[in-house]
Amino acid sequence: MIKFSKTNYIGNDSGLSCKIGDIFQIDKPNFIYLGNIFEDIPELDHNKLVRTSNPYVFTLTSESGVSVDFSARYSVPLQDSQVRIRFSNKHSAFAYLTNVVTHSLALGGVSSKLYKYWHSQNYIKNVRKYCLVNTLFEVEGGKLLFSKCSKTSVTLSHSQGLKIDTLDGLIDAKVSITGTASSIGTIDIKSTSQPIVKMVRLYKGSVGPRFRFI
Repeated sequence: MIKFSKTNYIGNDSGLSCKIGDIFQIDKPNFIYLGNIFEDIPELDHNKLVRTSNPYVFTLTSESGVSVDFSARYSVPLQDSQVRIRFSNKHSAFAYLTNVVTHSLALGGVSSKLYKYWHSQNYIKNVRKYCLVNTLFEVEGGKLLFSKCSKTSVTLSHSQGLKIDTLDGLIDAKVSITGTASSIGTIDIKSTSQPIVKMVRLYKGSVGPRFRFI
């Protein structure tokens, strides 16, 4: 998994199947599965604590240091059937995902029981090593690209040579690497329905447990 720069999103580039409430130990660059709170804490009710959204379109661009250049809008050497995506920061990501359904855990409903569980497992002694999946994105299709380095770019070309002048045109586009090939990664939305997750760490606060995105 890879943490996208300046966001709370984590790219599931490993294709790992995740569930809401999964607990992972972070041993960079690996995420080691330890268990699930709904299996380990029987009194937690999944149906009451997990909310599911209606389908929507998810985009991730400028907030992670990414710009999109369409040939029709900018003076760049691109054909009408091409679009260039530029990554300003390392670990930055571009995403355009369709028919996204988000499953989210109501953290307020689990905080006290989860805090006791964290103590029982000794996770609280090194809170930065342990995290909890609190949001899961299930996706039907789209494009998700990320760059391990700064100042890289990729060019996408429509598979049928059609003009691309909106983000919708990227769905059928193929990727042509124009930056440093080893620095650009892709998550194939056709092979995984869970390309993005959110995870939190549990901390001891002055008036009770607190959560922070990793």
